Amino acid sequence: MSEEEEGKSQDLGFPWPKLGDKAFSSAARPIDNVVINTSGHGKTWRMTDGYKRAADHLVKLANANWHEREHLVYPILFNYRHFIELSLKSLIDEFGPEVGVPANWKTHDLIVLWEALKRIYEIYGIVERNDEDTAVESVIKEFAVIDPGSFSFRYPRDTKGNPVSLPQSEVDLAEMANVMEALEVYFSGCEGYLDHIQNSRP
Repeated sequence: MSEEEEGKSQDLGFPWPKLGDKAFSSAARPIDNVVINTSGHGKTWRMTDGYKRAADHLVKLANANWHEREHLVYPILFNYRHFIELSLKSLIDEFGPEVGVPANWKTHDLIVLWEALKRIYEIYGIVERNDEDTAVESVIKEFAVIDPGSFSFRYPRDTKGNPVSLPQSEVDLAEMANVMEALEVYFSGCEGYLDHIQNSRP
């Protein structure tokens, strides 16, 4: 684009790519930057919590502006699904290897991950299933059916170019946010309980 054309775009009041643009730049003041190169458990927690928070904020925006809902629904669904996947993977990674259940960062299959977590429960002596476990399993299976491979909320077509259809046409985002809040508390409680059992083992 010529300087004249660039000037016209600025006059019209909209941005236009220009030489020197950097998406990953650092602000002049360190306080204006955010650290992204973290590692370890802190990074896992920030990612898990971050996807959940992002979805929560988008739900509030979508419910406050009805015309935004159809634009925001897919990022919301993906973020909540990814929050569930990361929650399961991090619990397996933290408590599984010590009892012979390997960490699994390869699969996107929520059922496989949930079954691995249940196996950890059994090895740690948590054998009695309660209503909370059944409720969590039901929600996980909902996501597994609607989006089995962490693909359906991200792409309109599959790898062969076929349209990706969903088995459900509508969703109450406010109720989904409530359910996700309960799942977050459940996963947090599981981490604390498993950590207590792990530290009490001889």
